[in-house]
Amino acid sequence: MVKLKDNKEDIKWMQDLRALCESLTELKKMPKNHPLVPWAADVRRLFREEMKTVHQPSNEVVVDSVLAAMDGADRKHGEEQVKVYTHINNYMGAFSLPDGDPKLIRPMAEFEMRKTLLRQYLLQAKEAGAIGVMDDISETKAMRLLDSFLLGTSSERIAEHLSMYQSPMTCADLQDAFYVLYEPEVKLVGDLMTNTPRFGVKIHKKALNSYLSTYLLDELELNMKTRCVFVWVGDSWREMKSIDEKDVEPTGDLLRTRRLYFEEGAGVSKALCDGYISKMRLMDFEAKDWRTTVMRGWAYFLFICTADNLLVGL
Repeated sequence: MVKLKDNKEDIKWMQDLRALCESLTELKKMPKNHPLVPWAADVRRLFREEMKTVHQPSNEVVVDSVLAAMDGADRKHGEEQVKVYTHINNYMGAFSLPDGDPKLIRPMAEFEMRKTLLRQYLLQAKEAGAIGVMDDISETKAMRLLDSFLLGTSSERIAEHLSMYQSPMTCADLQDAFYVLYEPEVKLVGDLMTNTPRFGVKIHKKALNSYLSTYLLDELELNMKTRCVFVWVGDSWREMKSIDEKDVEPTGDLLRTRRLYFEEGAGVSKALCDGYISKMRLMDFEAKDWRTTVMRGWAYFLFICTADNLLVGL
């Protein structure tokens, strides 16, 4: 069973990770010397230069150009030599050091979180075939998407992502779009956790893999909440309403409804951390309950044996 002391340390680690995940929701008071600022400026510049050489850009060419610009910015800033999650691991490790100061290295961890999320999002969109479904991605749209992922809030990221699709949208289109957006965020946090030695042990490995693989469907209940967002546009929540596969709603209305009734959609990584923290606390409770049950069982067994011996001796 889980050692209670060890699991408490894991819970503390998850709470620290959750605090870092807040940087995916909103970067507060970003100074000009934040590593994201010059890196994002270089990505924008390199992307514009790349697009000048393209005469008839398709969506896939635009996405490839963004990825190429990110690689170019990495080379300029020396980041291509840094292993994935190095900055984040340094930030998490600083909490356990006597003289460690997480605040000093948090900007680099925030930088890596945002940069990795953008890269995984673009790759996921390509692999899932979403690039072909999206509306024509202009250079301006791509720039806004870049800014929302690197420097914007999570609500801005959702809005720019949905603007890539044709409006109005069907419920199925909205659901597919949400999965394309949120799966990279789950992968980002999940990969960080599974690549951490403390979560590679047997007691966590099976539970964590199961939790991550079905998180969006079972824990976040994304399918159900997508339907609620779609059906509750305007004041439609006041009435019972079924969905026809041909029904459509404007993207702007869907975004307003999302802000009202699907607030956790702007903080998926934080909600993921909260969910696994709750799961670990339950594991603690079950481990403690199991130990109590075993101790009581042994006490009862010894009592019966002692009483039996006393009765035999009479």
